[in-house]
Amino acid sequence: DTRAISTSQISQDWSKDLRELSEIIDSRPDSNGWIDLHARLCGWEHRFDQYGDQDLVEMLKETRLEADRQFGKWVENEYPRWIVKPPKERPSLSTDVVDEWLIPQIKTTEPVLFLVVDCLRLDQWISIESLLAEFFEIKRDYYFSVLPTATPYSRNALFSGLFPRDLEQIHHDLWAKGDEDEASSNRYERNFLIDLLRRRGIVMKPDPRYVKLLEVEELSEFERRVQEYINQPLTAMVYNFVDILIHTRQSVEVLKEMLPDESAFRSITKAWFQHSALFRILQAYAEAQGTIVVTSDHGSVRGKRATQVIGDRQTSTSLRYKHGRNIKVNEKHAIKITNTEKWRLPKRGVNNEYILACEDYFFIYPTNFNKYFELYKNSFQHGGVSLDEMILPVVTLKGKG
Repeated sequence: DTRAISTSQISQDWSKDLRELSEIIDSRPDSNGWIDLHARLCGWEHRFDQYGDQDLVEMLKETRLEADRQFGKWVENEYPRWIVKPPKERPSLSTDVVDEWLIPQIKTTEPVLFLVVDCLRLDQWISIESLLAEFFEIKRDYYFSVLPTATPYSRNALFSGLFPRDLEQIHHDLWAKGDEDEASSNRYERNFLIDLLRRRGIVMKPDPRYVKLLEVEELSEFERRVQEYINQPLTAMVYNFVDILIHTRQSVEVLKEMLPDESAFRSITKAWFQHSALFRILQAYAEAQGTIVVTSDHGSVRGKRATQVIGDRQTSTSLRYKHGRNIKVNEKHAIKITNTEKWRLPKRGVNNEYILACEDYFFIYPTNFNKYFELYKNSFQHGGVSLDEMILPVVTLKGKG
């Protein structure tokens, strides 16, 4: 009877908490309130993964959808105000992660590993955090991704401490080949990090090591040489497994079967991590009493609804955000940005605009609308405005030795 008893208790607990969560959503909370709300929703998702019945799961999904609806309106009002204020007068953003969490560790301990797991969401991190408790003292904090919640913008901001518009002025060719070309748009990450540390008066000898791991074989090679990296004061690692998984899922039928929804994604993430070379690498740092600052550059959201967008041939192809000229979209489903300077976004040509999808919408052109809706429906995407895409964990792991 264990399952029935647990399900009954969870149902009672959820009924009590649902009223409070709904009140919080309606009250338009501040940044800390949104972080707390998102963390609580993720907590419920994990409980429902174990014991929740389908009716409870659907109620939770509706609650999150309403939260994302209000969160999008709140971000549209607040984000332009944040990015003109000093860091101490606004919530922590991608541009603050190195200053707030990495530099204090560099100054006090070594070795330090700065680990960025591309596209890792808070709920996915929670699913693997318990596996690390045996080896590390764990302190979890949160920050908001800059917009758009896409790799060229958010990860460059993470390593450089600069907003996308400021980066464009330094590196005019940064997005020359388009946002989808990561090799082009994220090729300066090591330089960005070294420059940021130098602006803060930190010159490291030797320079920080930087590795970007796109394949399992590359991670295995890092594992073989892990002692070499542990002997370095600072190593920065970008690991793309989760991002590759969500993009590969769309074209591989067996992955669609394995990852039909968010619950399955959490389960697969935990199973992967538990048996991965990455887990063994982190354990090696724990044995050396090293420190790891682990975070993500952005999250993702499962696109369930399509909204029509009209643009010219120069409009970008991403599904959760676009930039171009004279873009037309239903502004109930998206944030439209015509003043790129106000949002500190790259100008990207004359009369350039951006649109950011909200809730679980994704953008489709009117030509063959139904065909592309069926193709991309339920795919995991990023670049827009939602709790899962914007509110991210940044976790400090202190090895127990």
